[in-house]
Amino acid sequence: MHRDTPLSRILMVSAIFVGIATAYTVSGNQIFDPNGKLVILRGLDRPSLEWSCTGQQMSLADYALMKSWGANIIRLSLSQCCLLAGLNGYSASYASVIDQQVTWIKSLGMGVILDLHWSNQGSASTTCGQQPMADTYSIQFWTQVATKYKNDPWIAFELYNEPYLTDWNIWKNGGSYQGYTVAGMQQLYNTVRATGANNAVIVGGINYAYDLSGVANYPIQGTNIIYNTHPYNYGGKQPNEWQASFGYLLPTHAVIATEFGDTTSCDTTYYANFLNFTQTHHMSWTGWGWWVSGCSFPSLISDWKGTPSASGVLVKAALLKGSGVAGTPSTTTAAASTSQTTLLTALLILFLTYLI
Repeated sequence: MHRDTPLSRILMVSAIFVGIATAYTVSGNQIFDPNGKLVILRGLDRPSLEWSCTGQQMSLADYALMKSWGANIIRLSLSQCCLLAGLNGYSASYASVIDQQVTWIKSLGMGVILDLHWSNQGSASTTCGQQPMADTYSIQFWTQVATKYKNDPWIAFELYNEPYLTDWNIWKNGGSYQGYTVAGMQQLYNTVRATGANNAVIVGGINYAYDLSGVANYPIQGTNIIYNTHPYNYGGKQPNEWQASFGYLLPTHAVIATEFGDTTSCDTTYYANFLNFTQTHHMSWTGWGWWVSGCSFPSLISDWKGTPSASGVLVKAALLKGSGVAGTPSTTTAAASTSQTTLLTALLILFLTYLI
């Protein structure tokens, strides 16, 4: 029998430290980036890939402008119709278009959220759009996406953009709803994990993702889960209702708002209130949206030079204020972090191993 020598142990421990890739990791209510650094995710939403399989106005320069605002993560809105062969709207080049965006974003030192934004109620002939919840094709979508990006620790998966069904059991476990078969959040989560992907998973509530009150009774079983809310200036979504809807989770769970704002006017009061809330509670968010349109969109920019709109002024200021910037993705594996903490820990273990 081979006798384990101190040198072989040292090599084994070294391989552990160098070879294991970590993803965005959730521990309690905290998020750690792939370099093991505590981080509050603060970024911007980049739409158009949900309605255009080629994307619109997307470029490295555009992402550089987002970086200049202080973003540490970018959320990309996607469509299952563009990705999956056989669906109405399929594009063979869509996967490559997504790859290009991911490459550009990571080259600027930002992480990526891939968001399943549009679906088709499980009907291959139906044009994709915003639906009450994911469907059976959404399971295929996440099988394909998670398989492709499971070794990229700088990517998080947002399982479904804005569920607006009202049944918490169907939201979690799936079932029949409005004439089609819903894929529940637990099913989508299990689909991702079945590929071997340990990437952080983002789970939005009901009422267009805003309401997380039912999570207490219908929690998603698993790890690396970030719950997601979308506060907009409508009835039932006002500041005095935030605590009961999602704030109660903040002491114990990681929570992000991957959208927020006001589509009813150009007034910025709702933005100011929400940004103050997130700063007080050290809550993650991404701002909707980096798109030139108007207040009803709502748009954070007024032109493609990155000039902020009235709401964009507040969002940009909040980003630049800082919240814990993630480490920089690189062409080498993020797991081989050279942070002082990791190096010192590795050296200590190697030394102790040698003495044994």
